[in-house]
Amino acid sequence: MESWEIALTKFLEQWESKKYVLAAIATGSFVVGNNTNKSDIDVQIILSDEVDWRERGNKYVDGFLIEYFANPVKQVFQYLDDDLKYGNRIDANMFYIGKVMFDKVGITSELKRRAKEDLEEDLLEVDNASLEMMKYGIWDYFEEIEEAFENNSPYFNYLYYSYLDLLLERYSRFLKIVLPAKYKVYKFLKDKEYRQKYNINDFPDEKFKSKFLECIEEQDKERRYRLVLEQKNYVLEKMGGFEINGWNLRSPLTVK
Repeated sequence: MESWEIALTKFLEQWESKKYVLAAIATGSFVVGNNTNKSDIDVQIILSDEVDWRERGNKYVDGFLIEYFANPVKQVFQYLDDDLKYGNRIDANMFYIGKVMFDKVGITSELKRRAKEDLEEDLLEVDNASLEMMKYGIWDYFEEIEEAFENNSPYFNYLYYSYLDLLLERYSRFLKIVLPAKYKVYKFLKDKEYRQKYNINDFPDEKFKSKFLECIEEQDKERRYRLVLEQKNYVLEKMGGFEINGWNLRSPLTVK
């Protein structure tokens, strides 16, 4: 047993002794072997549906920071349902690759089965109205980038990175790609071994990925501007094209 598992086992002793605690699953970087000296130990604690609360917290044990999330079974399945609804798979992937620390009733098998099913299910297509608004947002935000660049504004760098995040999020949604957490995106795009450990597929558009990484790594301001302009034009073209002159969008009312 590794030192992080020993620390986690110590932490879980009091939880496991409670009748309303059913199971615990370790997740995150320690489980997959991507931990650093800044990593904490993530653990999901599964509670009986008899309890009417949920809890999250942090505690140091043997020098390891343990971040725990305690939820009744019905709440966990609600999180998974919400992820499906909103085009996310973070919780499903977490349970799928997680390490079972203990299980009194066999609930982790059911969670892992559900997680596998969710990971195999495609994301929904973006409807036409949403797609048009996504493209408009990409065009509109770039106007701010352009103005900041032309005025040599110190605000340019902030807008630049914010815009890259917007491009990645919207293009990924268009491609029906589930992204990892923001702090994992660079390694997700850059490192094949990292993706394999987290059970994440490679980004399907190699040209976009290569240019996106170039945008992140570029330090020269003028070069950044040219790169992000190219990336903006590429994404809009792949999403069906966009022309601001004459653009309109008619959609149903949201009130009766």
